[in-house]
This record gives sequence, structure tokens and C-alpha cells, in this order.
Amino acid sequence: MNSSAKQLAGSVVIITGSVGNLGSATAHTLQEAGSKTILVDRSQDRLRENFPDLVDSPDHRLAGGIDLTNADSLAKMVQSTCERFGRIDAVVNTVGGWRGGKPVHETDLADWDFLFGVNLRTTLLCCRAAIPVYGKG
Repeated sequence: MNSSAKQLAGSVVIITGSVGNLGSATAHTLQEAGSKTILVDRSQDRLRENFPDLVDSPDHRLAGGIDLTNADSLAKMVQSTCERFGRIDAVVNTVGGWRGGKPVHETDLADWDFLFGVNLRTTLLCCRAAIPVYGKG
């Protein structure tokens, strides 16, 4: 095990967008390094389908049904994570989306609002929920 992996061993990491390609790769890498992972998605079913070996794992949590655009939903997820694992060491925000093709000056404002919400607001709200409890426990 290299020194980076040793530093991650036992860490508690929340990963948003964990069912996507980037999130899934991140989750597997952190798990191989010995991290305890909280895998976040809107759908509990998708989490169970993508991570069937973690359904009853004491070292990992499948946090489905989380609305990353809702501060209350995130606060509850962070609270339950702290209750189960005692702390949060990191948040990896991999959730995101893309709607493109048009030049900026022709982009519909509804598309812009969607992209802003899914790519920036989710990151802000996740950080706001996790930072106050970071390192405590």
C-alpha cells in the first residue's frame, strides 16, 4: 500500500453522484484504499444495483433518496453519517450534468438554471452541510 492509500485508510468520505462513471470510479478507488464511503444518489434502487456488495456493509452506506438541491435533505444525510461513522473527513462532489450545443448567447435560461442547480448549487449545499461537522467526532 502506498503512502497516499495509507492516508485514506479509515477515512470517512461522502461521494455525490456515486452511480455515475466518475463517482463510481472514485468510490471504488477510495474503498480499495480502505476508506469508509457514503454513496449518495437520488435513487436507492440505483445504488443497490450498482453496489450490491455494499447493501449490508458496516463500513459503507448507500444513501439513496437524497435531494442534493435541498439543504434539509443534505443536513439529514450528514447527521445520519455522523451518527453512524462519528465524523466526515471529505466530500467528493461528482454529481453533475450537461446540456450543450448552442452558443452561450442562444442558450435557454431554463437550461442555464438547470446546469447551475445541478453543477454548482449541489456542490455549495453539500459543502455547507458537511463543513460544520468536518473533523469532529
